[in-house]
Amino acid sequence: ELFEGGNWKLCIVFGLRAPSFSTRKPTSKTVEKPPLLEVLIMDENGMFTENVVVDLGQITTLWQDWKLENATKDGEVDFTEKLVQTLQSTHKQAQQSLRNNIFPIEKAMQALYNNRIANRSRPPTNHRYALTKKQIPRVASRFSDPSRLEELLRNLLKVGEDRMSRMVDSSMTADYLYPDFCQDGSVEQIERRIVSAEILTNDGVSGGRFKRRSCQFVSVEYD
Repeated sequence: ELFEGGNWKLCIVFGLRAPSFSTRKPTSKTVEKPPLLEVLIMDENGMFTENVVVDLGQITTLWQDWKLENATKDGEVDFTEKLVQTLQSTHKQAQQSLRNNIFPIEKAMQALYNNRIANRSRPPTNHRYALTKKQIPRVASRFSDPSRLEELLRNLLKVGEDRMSRMVDSSMTADYLYPDFCQDGSVEQIERRIVSAEILTNDGVSGGRFKRRSCQFVSVEYD
């Protein structure tokens, strides 16, 4: 899943490209930039028509929950083409499913939000002590790189525990909306994932009950 221009988009990563240059901090230490990604982006009509290069930090979630059987055998279409065909056809099915079930889906998502907010409002127990925003600078000041630690702690505070966080991704939403068994790697599983991603995107546009992670990769500094 890719976040571009304030919108969620589905893409296929098919290549890596070296960064254009490295940055140099005031300490004269060179910091390697992460690689760029060559991707195919699905447009609003469910077609993969745009081939672009994006920053690694724009990838919010990687899908690794399906397989394409016989996609690379001799005489078969190549893997990327097979994947494009599968996702485009499944996207149409997902859109129809979303239209047919919008009311029960919205009711379920509101229930999920209410449960998360209810858990956040409960007082700490002996097993759960909440870190407040005011405490973060004081905790971070005890370490050698307080600014970096403070940034990390603030991000962790946004995430919270699974049962109390407003941060929800498409995988979690799919598990919540479809508790019945679905075979790993099936087209039905892809359809559920697309529906869930669309729901979270629409939620962000209309009200923003849930938070989406900015990127699933943690930034690092290389020696």
